[in-house]
Amino acid sequence: MAEQKVMGVERVISITLPGGTGPILLGCEVDHNFDRSRDVITADSKCGPSRLPNPNLAATIQGNGQVLKNDAGGDLTTKVTEAKIDQLLRNATFFDWVMGPKSGTPEPGDVVYSGRGWFSALNSAFNTDGVATFDFTIQVDGDYTQEIEPAA
Repeated sequence: MAEQKVMGVERVISITLPGGTGPILLGCEVDHNFDRSRDVITADSKCGPSRLPNPNLAATIQGNGQVLKNDAGGDLTTKVTEAKIDQLLRNATFFDWVMGPKSGTPEPGDVVYSGRGWFSALNSAFNTDGVATFDFTIQVDGDYTQEIEPAA
């Protein structure tokens, strides 16, 4: 079977807010990165150098999107807007997140990541020319899950 490349445009982030509102797409997202890292513990001794993995895994999701004009109330039926992200950031609100196919239905071989987190950064840019944009960071709280959709 030929390799099947994952198209970035088909992968999105959606969140579910406390109280069960969601999952809702992160509004007008342009792109995102899922960064995972584990610090290294240096345990050198007279016996020689030694490096050990830190038991704590750090993960963040960073991305950007486009600001919607009528998002003052943060309409939560279709998209989580820049204004709503600002509210969630200021209120330090935790939420569940999913990173997976835009359709919401994984196909065989699709990888879906999910977890819990909060917005730790938001930067809005209102340039002279072009669409207003925002950059965001979701701090992943604890571990996350990875599910691979099995072949049919």
